[in-house]
Amino acid sequence: MVTAQRIEEFMKINTDIDDKVLYLVKENDTRWFFTYLMIIRAILLRNSINLFVAQHLTLAKDKKNLVDFVLSLDDWKYCAKVNAFIKLLYILVKELEGKSNTSR
Repeated sequence: MVTAQRIEEFMKINTDIDDKVLYLVKENDTRWFFTYLMIIRAILLRNSINLFVAQHLTLAKDKKNLVDFVLSLDDWKYCAKVNAFIKLLYILVKELEGKSNTSR
């Protein structure tokens, strides 16, 4: 579903955001907290994600349809709750690793 054209289009929507934030975070079995980092990024880009998905809504059942990716207000609230819950554990683990960065 991710294409070069869609990546380019999403980047154009976010001209005022650091490019590092716009690239996908993919989960990795050897690292902790990738889901947490993905949720942080999604919350940061919430308006852009909603706009992008809204621009690609169709009733047609083809590869270009993003109707299955619409996040409701409840979905976003759930992301915020998960973020708040995991954040403290994330900070604790980073403290134990000696890599504390409480800005997240």
